[in-house]
Amino acid sequence: MAQLAVDISLTGDRALLEKLAALGKPATQKKAVRPALRAATKRLKAIVVSNLSGRVVTPQTGRLLAAISGEKVHAIPAKGGIIGTGFDMPRRSDLGIEGDDEYYPAILEFGHEKAPAKSYLRAAVDDNKARELAQIGRDIGKGIEKQAAKKR
Repeated sequence: MAQLAVDISLTGDRALLEKLAALGKPATQKKAVRPALRAATKRLKAIVVSNLSGRVVTPQTGRLLAAISGEKVHAIPAKGGIIGTGFDMPRRSDLGIEGDDEYYPAILEFGHEKAPAKSYLRAAVDDNKARELAQIGRDIGKGIEKQAAKKR
């Protein structure tokens, strides 16, 4: 088996790993995987927005919801061979938080001595993990097929 440039073992699909490795060049393997990661991040962001819209957290001012809704999904700069996608959390100034006041998104996620945690991020990942891994595997498979067709 050729060298894998991207570790997708999380999908648990050995045949998919072999097909990815067969693409050869690391850049080609990454081109097969990136669109799947971007699509998964967009789906995750939509669930986070849903969680902030009342499913997990009842909006108080709507600033956090508006800030996350407005963030674009982007590639995370590759470091040490790791590729990924994500969306930025709002800065304090985006939420109207001044000085050393507590960072509201973290208080919601992890709780506070006077407020229980209302995990809108972790819940988005945990509640959808199996479904997302399966979809990511299917999307990577499509990416592999697309890249393999270009090699022909």
